[in-house]
Parts: sequence; C-alpha cells; structure tokens
Amino acid sequence: MSMPLLVLLAACSSPEPAPAPALAPAPPPAPTSPSGPAFQKCAINDPIQLQAIAQIATVADRCAADPGPKIGEPQAFQHPTQNGLLPTLGAHHRGRDAFYPVGEAQWILGKFSYGPNDKDLEEEQVDIYLLRNCSGSWEHVGTATTTEEKEHPTVEGVEDTGGRVYFQLPAGKELGIGRHRVRMVVQGDQSAADQFIEVLPKGAAIFVTDMDGTLTERKETDTSAA
Repeated sequence: MSMPLLVLLAACSSPEPAPAPALAPAPPPAPTSPSGPAFQKCAINDPIQLQAIAQIATVADRCAADPGPKIGEPQAFQHPTQNGLLPTLGAHHRGRDAFYPVGEAQWILGKFSYGPNDKDLEEEQVDIYLLRNCSGSWEHVGTATTTEEKEHPTVEGVEDTGGRVYFQLPAGKELGIGRHRVRMVVQGDQSAADQFIEVLPKGAAIFVTDMDGTLTERKETDTSAA
C-alpha cells in the first residue's frame, strides 16, 4: 500500500518585493517551500474564494472522521442468483478522489467488486450520499446502477471495466469551492465506498506529494486504480 497523499493548496502569496536598485546584484530566487514568504503568487484574489480554499485544510480531519449517513435496512439484490453470494468474498469497493475546477462537470466515480479476484458487482443499485463542505447533514443525491463491462463511455480517464458507478451531479446539486465527501452504498448488503472531491477556482495552485515526499506513482502492492 502506498503512502497517503498529502495535498497542499496554495492561495495568493504576499506581494512581490520591490525591484532591486539599478546596477544592484539580482535578488535570490523566491523560496520554493510552502513556508516561504513568496512561495507562489496565484491568480486568485477574490476574498470569498480565498476563504473557501483556506477552509479545506481545517475540515480535513473532521471530514474523514464523520461516521457517515444513516441508512435503512438492506434491500434485496436485483440479481440474487448472480450477485447474492458475492458479499461472502469480502467487499473490495473504492471511490476515485477528484479535483474539479469551478464550472466543470462533477462526477462521482466508484468501482464495486468482491474478493481477491475483484469480481465485479454488475447491474445493482448503489445509493449516493453527499456531505457538502464536510459539515452539516448527509444528503441523498441519487441512485446509480453498477455497469456491465464497456456499457458506459470513459469518464475522466476511467474506462468501464464493469462494476462501475458513473454519476454526474445534476444541475442545482453542484458542489461549491471546498472539500466534499461522498459515500456510495450498495443497496443489497450496505457495503460502501467513499470518495473525496475538491472543488477549486480556476487558476488555483496545488501540489501533491506522498507523506514521505517521494511522489511514487505506483507500487506493485497497490490496489488497482478505482
């Protein structure tokens, strides 16, 4: 299992220093550490957007610690003969975390499978719950049906290998700037997968690294991409 990813969001830096006097030696380069006083100047200057970006880090721990939505009793699988015994193999579901600029389509993406061989859960209902800005109450935003292989077009580079959820947030349900948590719950056995979505203004600067700073793209022991 690879190290967790640490995502740092950079808002606008302090003003640039005044130009050096004529004939003076060139000033040293601006610091490249996020703790530096002139780390990186970004194109965002709207105070509301900057405040929303700043809140993302403060809600991260609270967001992950939330126990999740209250859900009712499990419902019968749509295809009990095909899928009824899959839960005995152990759920292997996963959501695909995402970054979206404001104004672009926002997708909830998940993979639902069971057992060490990743047996797909196909043609079953998955309820989708959303915790906006990682606060307040969970809301049920819709229900999706897991796919059969190649049933759905590729979205955000995710090909349909079966057992997938592709759910685009409809008009009026879009997410605002900030961090949001999604829980996808299989109706048949209430097993679930989570997804975190960050929405940022266009032009916001970010960088991503492993906790150990190695930026490892993939290791042999990693789970298949969601």
